[in-house]
Amino acid sequence: PHSRALKLMLPNISFDNDVCEACILGKHCRIVFPNSSTVYEKCFDLIHSDVWTSPCLSRENHKYFVTFIDEKSKYTWITLLPSKDRVLEAFINFQSYVTNH
Repeated sequence: PHSRALKLMLPNISFDNDVCEACILGKHCRIVFPNSSTVYEKCFDLIHSDVWTSPCLSRENHKYFVTFIDEKSKYTWITLLPSKDRVLEAFINFQSYVTNH
């Protein structure tokens, strides 16, 4: 709880008002990765991927989507998914596409 709330609930206990690192980290949605000096020479040397939940269903009742982002070109592929258990299938299809084109 906020320090003011703690003081109201527990008036006989003193609290240190210093910044609590664990509290701040607990509020983070994600950890920032350090910058990399690695330069990727070719497309598909490094692919970033993430699975997202959509706030609403698509017309085809897809609730999730997976993104594949090429580090070199920044080209992004988005695949809609009806459920998270289809991520592996989406990755296999993406890998097949990349290999054959």
